[in-house]
Amino acid sequence: MIIATFSSPVFVGCLWLDARKLRASDAPWAPNPWLWGASGAVAMCLFFSGIMYR
Repeated sequence: MIIATFSSPVFVGCLWLDARKLRASDAPWAPNPWLWGASGAVAMCLFFSGIMYR
């Protein structure tokens, strides 16, 4: 649980940075970094709310 608590914000930040870097490249797919960061944050909140309400 402690590892998940500290690694979750890092995961969301990495999602955002990765989508930003991919969007700046000339790859055929250009993801929206804010959308991917927000979806990671929502997933993190759902994960922790599921653990807290057990």
